[in-house]
Amino acid sequence: MNISKKISFRSRYWNNELYTDEDENIAQKVSNSQLDESWIDVWNKIDNLTNKLNSKSDHPIKKDSITTYYDYLLSTIIPIHEEPPSSITLFDKIFKTQRYKDYQNREIIIKDNQRFHKIRKLVNYLRLEKLKLEEKQIERETKLQMQSAFIKSKLFHNFISIINKKDSNKNALIPNAIMLEGQNRTENIKTIKWMIERSDTAYTYLDYDPEKYGSSVNFLAQIESALEKAQDNYKKTNGQRTILYINNFDLLIQKGMDTSDLKNLIQELNNEYKTTLVFETPDSSKLDPVALQDHRFGLKCIINENIDPKTFNKLEFEFFKANTSKILNSDGYRFNYIPGREKYIDLFLGAFGYDKTTLWLEGKDIVDIDIAFTFINSIKKLKKFNEITKIRTSSDSTIKSDLLVASGFKPINQYTIEKRMIYEKTI
Repeated sequence: MNISKKISFRSRYWNNELYTDEDENIAQKVSNSQLDESWIDVWNKIDNLTNKLNSKSDHPIKKDSITTYYDYLLSTIIPIHEEPPSSITLFDKIFKTQRYKDYQNREIIIKDNQRFHKIRKLVNYLRLEKLKLEEKQIERETKLQMQSAFIKSKLFHNFISIINKKDSNKNALIPNAIMLEGQNRTENIKTIKWMIERSDTAYTYLDYDPEKYGSSVNFLAQIESALEKAQDNYKKTNGQRTILYINNFDLLIQKGMDTSDLKNLIQELNNEYKTTLVFETPDSSKLDPVALQDHRFGLKCIINENIDPKTFNKLEFEFFKANTSKILNSDGYRFNYIPGREKYIDLFLGAFGYDKTTLWLEGKDIVDIDIAFTFINSIKKLKKFNEITKIRTSSDSTIKSDLLVASGFKPINQYTIEKRMIYEKTI
């Protein structure tokens, strides 16, 4: 079994130590254990164990250290002993004291202790590797959530806010079709539903089943029928448009297929039928690139499972820029981090605009402050804030103060005009 590329168990040597299969299995078992409530039941046993470990270590273990929990688990498998005596007295020998017994078992005790500490090193290494993997997973999930937010912002600004306007000139800005691309189909569909729920439109759903309809020609009649109804609805409702969501639409425009009829139809959706088509796909590279040209699919939203840092930072800044505006009669900016809702954070330079190295944040709660810190790289790209090195904000309650401290802020013993304590965090 190969635990890590850094440990080659073909030779069974790691960190100048020889490990057996049993050693490796024990280390795996201990490192994979989860801390739970049963830990309380063994808490009283820790003092004794900690004393034993500390008597032989240059780096004493704290009782409240998480390491102690794994040490305890390991000690239930491999016994850990006090250092055996190097000599005994005649009294010990005559009365067969514990010291005498430990002296007799000196070699066994030393071997047990050496094995305990050897496997302990491997346990700590494996735990560190596990934490690194968990951090990568959290980072990946965070990036996917952020990309989802970016896409919703894009849909809000480029479709929802336009289609909900009572403006006869809006037609030219509405896309014929919208494509969502991402490996997670459930998330794609959630985003489509999110968009539909916020759009002041009629809604039609079609499901393309290849086994039922066969070629796209046979399904085309279903699409045309739905579009005729959308056209009638537009006239009867004095201008209500339609969103047409077609499940499995990507199977109709695969590379190598004859998509001429569909292409002609899609490019007339907005003007002729007052309809916008929306669909999702896991991989647009398999689709006809001509069918996906911008005059047909004016809005393409992509969630990349393995997005590179440069592309992610670009998306983040585009999101920030699209949702940040100048505050009227002020030198500050408002970042509306959930488009369409009253969720925002106000950004200013410190010292009433005179301190270029300080970003002053005004938010309703700690969530607003944390969001601003998440977007700090994007904030620094604005010319006004590109010299900032620290963040300041104020607190009007004990709870908020505690949360600020938990988020890395420190009180600086200065107060606002409203007598609120000021907190600071270095970037």
